[in-house]
Amino acid sequence: MLVLHGSWTGGRCLLWGETMPAPDAAPAREGGKARRSPFDAGKWNLGAAVAALAHSSAKARARHARRVSATLPTAGGAPVPSRAGLVPLDWPEPAGRVRPAKWEVTALPLSYPELATIFSVCARADDPFARLSPGIAAGRDLLALADIWRFAGAVAARQTVVPAILGTRSRWVAALDRADELRLANMAAAVPPAVACLDGAGPAETFSRRFFDDAVDLIVREAVTTTLTRLHAARGSFADVHSAWLASLRSHNAEIRWKSPEEIAEFAAFLDEWRNPVAAAAAGAVRLGFRVTDPVNPKAETPIWRLAPVIVGGPRALVLSERTLAPLPCRDRENLLVALGQASMLCPHLAKDTGGFGSAIPLDASEVGIFLRETAPLLR
Repeated sequence: MLVLHGSWTGGRCLLWGETMPAPDAAPAREGGKARRSPFDAGKWNLGAAVAALAHSSAKARARHARRVSATLPTAGGAPVPSRAGLVPLDWPEPAGRVRPAKWEVTALPLSYPELATIFSVCARADDPFARLSPGIAAGRDLLALADIWRFAGAVAARQTVVPAILGTRSRWVAALDRADELRLANMAAAVPPAVACLDGAGPAETFSRRFFDDAVDLIVREAVTTTLTRLHAARGSFADVHSAWLASLRSHNAEIRWKSPEEIAEFAAFLDEWRNPVAAAAAGAVRLGFRVTDPVNPKAETPIWRLAPVIVGGPRALVLSERTLAPLPCRDRENLLVALGQASMLCPHLAKDTGGFGSAIPLDASEVGIFLRETAPLLR
């Protein structure tokens, strides 16, 4: 039985595994220096497993596997495997307390197609032993990473992402609302500390969020990058920092090719100012909506519909007015008013003076048709 585990370091997924030790493997840990774990799967087992699961050439790429240091629970001078069935029957019972210790394991970096395929296979591992295929099972850490990966893919598919700059690198960032933040927090609570056992993985407390952010950026880049955009970002010439930034967003290399770091920093500050209302609106408890009311007298010669901005997010939608805004927190009031101003730029009818803030706007048949057919999709 081969049990696969995963971790995320340096923007790459590293796959490592556990298997039953060889008959001549020593259960004891000698000296203070980290040595190879007796349960280490080895590069050829990892390559064969990835090749079988992802239908890739990972078996031939097994030479790219490397030894990494991992902090594993240790008792009686030997690491404690994730499954008791991996311990040979002739090994003595571990004595003493279980404590963390350094061991060397073999890790295989995964390509993007292999990563996406293996996480997809993990989604179908619904039996109690999390078997991915005969003789191959997934550890709890790999299954937890697969859940977060699928959530990142759903966020990217919904296009709830905004472009940003971190230092001198471009970045696709998720704009999560409160429900999505809670969903991600629940997933993070289910992630075992083993995901951060490899050196370079960072603190376990922040691992899930860092993995999610990297996953969103990687998934969006893979979707928008083509051979032409990649070459343009790597070798093209740019008139300004804005053009260089846009090109880097559609490349696997996120570094912004621009001569002046000061101009990148200035543009990043402008970008944050533009992005703040979007992020704040996504995180708010309420949002702006619009309601079209049917004519009171539909048989009139010129029937009149009523368009009114409403507050969405409470038990029922309330017409936006000074009275309904007053009980809301200051941040939600600001977000709603900013959204109303942005909507007014897309919908000229909202700029009509019809009797004060919060009044319904009258629309005739042609105007309501234009609003529903052309303007409403833009306001989403």
